[in-house]
Amino acid sequence: MHQFAAGAPYINLYYLTKVSFDLILFPQVNSKWDLPDVVCDFYIAMDVTCSTSSILNLVAISIDRYIAVTQPLKYARHKNHKRVWLTIGLVWAISVAIGLPIVLGLNNTERRIPTDCGFYNADFVIYSSLSSFYIPCIIMIFLYYQIFKVMTSAATTIISYLKIFQNQIESKQYQTAGSRFTIYKVNKASRKKREKSSAKKERKATKTLAIVLGVFLICWVPFFTCNILDAICTKFERDCQPGGTAFQLTTWLGYVNSFINPVIYTIFNLEFRKAFKRILVCAD
Repeated sequence: MHQFAAGAPYINLYYLTKVSFDLILFPQVNSKWDLPDVVCDFYIAMDVTCSTSSILNLVAISIDRYIAVTQPLKYARHKNHKRVWLTIGLVWAISVAIGLPIVLGLNNTERRIPTDCGFYNADFVIYSSLSSFYIPCIIMIFLYYQIFKVMTSAATTIISYLKIFQNQIESKQYQTAGSRFTIYKVNKASRKKREKSSAKKERKATKTLAIVLGVFLICWVPFFTCNILDAICTKFERDCQPGGTAFQLTTWLGYVNSFINPVIYTIFNLEFRKAFKRILVCAD
């Protein structure tokens, strides 16, 4: 009984994941929507909410990294679990607020076709695309650009200080030529080692940030381009909507981003690797 109770959360999570995934696959494998409109609205709202949450979590991480890089002392003082849970709660609250209007009947328009589950409110599509993707995307690009600037400036400053310190040591006079040569040689080797270490850390951090942002744009730009193009064409009654195949491909490309992000952070970030190990150990 105790073993069953201990495993209950994982069983519940399994069935919840299975039901959610079945609901996601249903429109892809069936030529028409046979379920009630309320189920369609829930499906769309869930899709919008979860996709938005995935994107906003990336924004939260970029804000976290920006504060850690630009204000390291303040970041260290205020880093705690309460702040993390507050951020997660805020992300999900915003995501639910963006997806909720669909469940409240915003999708019930005259254009709605009962056998086709999709967006039928062009204004909502434009609103959700801006709030779920384009605005977060602009925020992330701006923050990562600022992070790049700070990192580059910090690395340059460190190297400059090392060179100044090295020059001060080399300018001192010692009793014998042999001792002067030995100290110069050791200091020069130390300086080169520190310069290489600093440059290596900068390149690694820059590479990680560039990969995260690049993969995010590759995965989500196609879908939201199709999404907002379809809404604009519908709103102004123009025959320029993307096809159903384009929507299916770009939708799943966006879903792939949620799988790739943990992989990227696990590969390139030591803290994430430690966190995932702790999660896996707890799960076992």
